[in-house]
Amino acid sequence: MKNLFMFIIIYEIFQIVRCSDEQRKYLISIACQRNPSLVICKTKDSQIRERDFVERTSNNTGKDQSSIDRTGRFDTGKQSDESLNTEIKIKQLRELCQKFYPLAARHCTKQSLQNEYVAKCATYFRDCQRFLIQGDPLAAIGESFSSGVGIVPWMFEVKGVPYYPINEEGAFGAGYNLNVPFGAWGGGYNQNLGVRDYWSQSLQAGGDWVNGRYGYRTGWSVPLVQSLGVEGGGGTDVNVPLQPDKIGTVDVDNHYGVGGYYKHNQHTGVDWRNGEVTSQFGVGVPMAGVGVNTGVGVSFPGVDQWLNAG
Repeated sequence: MKNLFMFIIIYEIFQIVRCSDEQRKYLISIACQRNPSLVICKTKDSQIRERDFVERTSNNTGKDQSSIDRTGRFDTGKQSDESLNTEIKIKQLRELCQKFYPLAARHCTKQSLQNEYVAKCATYFRDCQRFLIQGDPLAAIGESFSSGVGIVPWMFEVKGVPYYPINEEGAFGAGYNLNVPFGAWGGGYNQNLGVRDYWSQSLQAGGDWVNGRYGYRTGWSVPLVQSLGVEGGGGTDVNVPLQPDKIGTVDVDNHYGVGGYYKHNQHTGVDWRNGEVTSQFGVGVPMAGVGVNTGVGVSFPGVDQWLNAG
């Protein structure tokens, strides 16, 4: 089959040589449609581009490594379209890696990795590893070690209770469990006490030095009517970030709420670098879309102003 194809091409070239100019152009167009790589199919522009590429390659062979900049391009003073497109693609890739970083941090750690995310996490780390090393060393340190201890002091469950209308399984039970997570990122304490379908209450406390978050939270709910908003909880959150662009700020929030019926929050923030202290209080009824906020702010010469003045 290959020999037959080559015979047809040679025959067409032979016919082109014997024909007139118009017939020759027609036959050339047919031959090029079948095999664009033929020598007779190359235009003048493509031949010039090929010659320039060969000449540049041969001339650059003798250049030393110092004539190449950090991006691997020859320092000619002009940026080629190909290198420009490469930089745009790298920028777009970096933006995508930053966009999906929260999802990767949630699903791709050793403790939370599931089978359905293995391929996705492998693809993310393959494409974004270079950006993670340069941009987020604290997160890498925080993920270097993480563990936890879980304890269930007591629990009971009875299934198949006749004529029990609360759930389909006819089950009733209660339990009390504890969890103590800890690692290079920090540590905490969680507990939960509940009676199936009737009552659940929880307590969480801990600190995450990587993200600069500390505090505690409490919560309660009645699972049987939780869809009606019969739940509540509150706590105190302290945020002291260590990221270079956010260091210098301290935020404290005290909050409490009952389903969609009532919520309030007291916020206090201090920015000692820029010289600002703010206090805000908000209360509202989320179900009705009604809320009131009030606050006060005080400014003073911050550390950055003193350093700039000196």
